[in-house]
Amino acid sequence: MSMRIKIITLVTLFIAFISLKSEAQHNLTLHYMNSVPQSIKVNPAMIPDSKWFIGIPGLGSHGVEATNSAFGYNDLFTTQPDGAPLLDLYNLVDNVLLDINYIDYMMDLEPMSFGFRVKNLYFSASASNRMFSRFFLPRDLFAYVLKGNASDEFLGASADFGGLGYDMMWYNEYCLGVAREFGDKLSIGVRFKYLNGILNIDTEASTLSVFTDANTFATTFNGSFVFNTSGLDLGGLVDELTDFDPAGNIVLSTLIGAENKGMAVNFGATYQLLDKLQLQASVTDLGFINWKSNPQNWTLDKSEFIWEGADVALNYLDTGIAAPDFTALVDSLEQAFAASGTTEEYQTKLPTRMYAGGTWEFSDRSSASLLLHGEQYKVFRGAFTASYSVKVKNWLRAQINYTAMSRSWTNVGLGLSVNAGPFQIYMMTDNVIGEIFPQSNQVIDFRFGMNLTFGRKSKDFDKDGILDKDDDCPKAAGPKDTHGCPDTDKDGILDKDDKCPTESGPAENKGCPFTQSTLHMVNDAGDTLQSAIVDDHFQFEFNNVPNSQEKFLFKLEANDEHFGNAKEVQVKMTFEDGEELVVDIKEVHDGLFELKKLKSQGAAKLLMLNEKGDTLMIASKNADGIFEFQQLPTNANKMTFLLQGDDGDISKADVINIKIGSQNIKAKSDGQGYFRYAKIKSIDTPTLYLIDEKGDTLGSVEINRDGIFEFKNIARMENYIYKLEGGDDSEIHVMFANDGKKDYISASKGPDGSFTYNPLPKIENTGIGLLDDDDEFALLGSKEEKVIEDAFVELEFKLGSGIIVENSKKSLEVLAELMARNMDWGIVLGGHTDDVGNDEDNLKLSKKRAENVKAELVKSGVEPKRIRVKYFGEFVPIADNSTAEGKQKNRRVEMKIFIRR
Repeated sequence: MSMRIKIITLVTLFIAFISLKSEAQHNLTLHYMNSVPQSIKVNPAMIPDSKWFIGIPGLGSHGVEATNSAFGYNDLFTTQPDGAPLLDLYNLVDNVLLDINYIDYMMDLEPMSFGFRVKNLYFSASASNRMFSRFFLPRDLFAYVLKGNASDEFLGASADFGGLGYDMMWYNEYCLGVAREFGDKLSIGVRFKYLNGILNIDTEASTLSVFTDANTFATTFNGSFVFNTSGLDLGGLVDELTDFDPAGNIVLSTLIGAENKGMAVNFGATYQLLDKLQLQASVTDLGFINWKSNPQNWTLDKSEFIWEGADVALNYLDTGIAAPDFTALVDSLEQAFAASGTTEEYQTKLPTRMYAGGTWEFSDRSSASLLLHGEQYKVFRGAFTASYSVKVKNWLRAQINYTAMSRSWTNVGLGLSVNAGPFQIYMMTDNVIGEIFPQSNQVIDFRFGMNLTFGRKSKDFDKDGILDKDDDCPKAAGPKDTHGCPDTDKDGILDKDDKCPTESGPAENKGCPFTQSTLHMVNDAGDTLQSAIVDDHFQFEFNNVPNSQEKFLFKLEANDEHFGNAKEVQVKMTFEDGEELVVDIKEVHDGLFELKKLKSQGAAKLLMLNEKGDTLMIASKNADGIFEFQQLPTNANKMTFLLQGDDGDISKADVINIKIGSQNIKAKSDGQGYFRYAKIKSIDTPTLYLIDEKGDTLGSVEINRDGIFEFKNIARMENYIYKLEGGDDSEIHVMFANDGKKDYISASKGPDGSFTYNPLPKIENTGIGLLDDDDEFALLGSKEEKVIEDAFVELEFKLGSGIIVENSKKSLEVLAELMARNMDWGIVLGGHTDDVGNDEDNLKLSKKRAENVKAELVKSGVEPKRIRVKYFGEFVPIADNSTAEGKQKNRRVEMKIFIRR
């Protein structure tokens, strides 16, 4: 759906809503006057801003409203040329009246009310006396009386009096309510009502028409009705119309109405959709009353009577002839329209009202609101209100609103509440113009009341003790020293500026943790100047590098396996003048990398492209003058290289040498500046020879693209010797594949240049092998040993993962604090696993676990150089791996403290 269609649809729905018999208004100003506790009458989820209140007995809240859907006083008159008013009923009937016209009167007297807050709950109670009445007046009734049956409108046509009736409901209401806040966003409220009916008149149905024959002037009456009352005596109303005595025949049967019981409910909700936008919705008076006190039911089935007329002597006053006798007509009408009466109980529904709207808060002192209101009582009637509220002073609040209704466009509402200490007085109207100029309006309403309010204070939305007007983060609780803004992860970066507010991270990474390996550009003092996270091409990219700088120092923070023991890394540097450089830098000592003589490195670089021409990696020349990439992409057979920069005659060469990982390849020029190759052709590819204990060569294999030497159909033996040709690695990875199973090992280079695999023995004592022979044990007191023990016992990892369980991190923070108090201490971490999985995977997992513990300690302030990591896989168990409990104990990281030299 296009935006234009959406807008048209919304406008159409809005016009349709306010065009529905929408003359009724009820408490529209009260709805958004939250400073007045009685606002819970229209939305029980609106929690007042005072801790508790008491409506002053007899004066708590009173309201009246009179509504005429059809006409105002001025509609009865037209203005003559001399300016004098002239009663003009014909204009009223022909141009003003609707088919069915409503005249309403509502009264709401609330002599008792109170409410109070308990934590996130708000309780309220009230007792009130309410009355609702409505006349249903058809337009033809006025026209028939005014014009007569011989008029052009009704001669030969019917006058339709259908819908004529009167409803009235008078009852006492006793209410208990509760509202609850769910966090900072949602509140829900409900008010339960017990009702005592006093008096009721209810017109269920009414049809009546009068037809006058154009030739004979005979008049035909047709009609039916259903009419109920309770609390009235209508016994003489039908039988003695001519002798009707209101004082004797219509009397109140009771003012208590104990027999007329009913129930109703109000419910509502508010939701803070945005920091400044709150939505509200409520339904009130969803209920009924059962009328049992003196019920009377009058029913007239469809009846018809034809009156032929009466002989009238036009000059009977002069002739002395007797006036016409209408007694026979009355008797005939009474006989034709005789209603049957019963005394059955009946039920009526209350006028149910619905509210839906939203409030935009500009500040803690002003807001604007929109409200849709509907009333369902036999017909649906709606209205639309826009309002603006302002806190003029702390003791004075005001609201102005405008309501759009069918046939009435001058409804300007006004509300005021004044507080003098705990004393509050308020007054409001939905149509202030109607109060000042009642003759020109169809709606007159007014509500006022007096309360005692306590615990009222300036708004503190997040309840952090800092008033919203002084709170930089009014929607989130925070301490005073940060002006009310929280720092959830305690990383020194306020949540409002923190891209990872629940995870601790440095400012240079916008508060997010470095979950990947990070290279820090540092100065001679070790201060971080700029940091970069490794990208998908295993590069660290630095921007805005000063052109004048000729020496760069880098500190590597290795958080993944790829850079665990890296001696060389690749950096991409973009200088202030826009020049780019990709270069490999080597470790000089203790994780410190250095780049010197920038200009001597040359500006030439080689771009590795995919089939679409996207740059995947960038390489510079190594010390041997060869372009070297860190790794080989999986689809390397389709790679193309592009040479950029001035590199002498190399751009004119037919073939260039390239190193990718541990492999050397040759790429051929296509004559257009690109170098391509159809497949990888190894030059001096490392080859591993497998030799048994007798010295016989069992097989040889070249290194694969993953950097692994793979032997097929050869069983793994622990006493094999490996000879490597074409490579200078100190550790190699070997895989034996047999019957679909893959077995990985690592072999280390010995003094004679050969590689051997020596598995760690299975030993039962924890801690063996953690400290080196020349390490000096740290003497620990009982409290210090307890810290180490707690960190070890409480440390837990997710199953099959190196991720530390969140509950374990607290004990590591305590351990870091202990290390901070003893700067001559170092700690060695030994990672272990259970025996689930193969040896190679478990070695990697144990290493990952130890490294994650190290990262957690570093994050808590321990210097990386004070932490030593070892890993043992499944080979050093402390419990039986055949049980779940034993496996849990074996999944551990052990810790030993030593004295640093």
